[in-house]
Amino acid sequence: MSSLKASTLPFWLGMALATLLPLGCSGEKPVILPGTYQGEGVLLKIQSKDTGWVGDLRVGARSFPLEGKWTGQALTGFFGRGEARFPFTLKKDKVGFVLRSEGNTYHIVHVVPKNPLAKPKPAAKNPLAKNPLAKKPKAPNPLGQAENPSTKAPKTAPK
Repeated sequence: MSSLKASTLPFWLGMALATLLPLGCSGEKPVILPGTYQGEGVLLKIQSKDTGWVGDLRVGARSFPLEGKWTGQALTGFFGRGEARFPFTLKKDKVGFVLRSEGNTYHIVHVVPKNPLAKPKPAAKNPLAKNPLAKKPKAPNPLGQAENPSTKAPKTAPK
């Protein structure tokens, strides 16, 4: 049986390599969805149009039109108007995307819109709220103070 495994090992390794190699070398564009991306004071709204992408880039209260195309593994293009147009690149990273322009870097993530028809979910119950091992509180002293013999003042007779 071990000779069967050893003789088929090169075949299966070759099959795995032939299957996975095109995925890593295909030059596929990074996955980006139309929508809103936000982070570090930047708000980016983009959508695909014809062979490129268009949108709106907001930095604080200022808004700039944006247009770009996929080049290699990044969306590259310009934002701004007239002579005040600036280059940018948008690349996928481990968590979201990195937006760069003239040496400035911003990390942004896709903002997933909430479904307006979704019913509110009940708040999760804290499993520690009812600890069966917790001591039960003592009943309060009806006089408002706990009696401690060491601090108890001696009673004096009324005059």
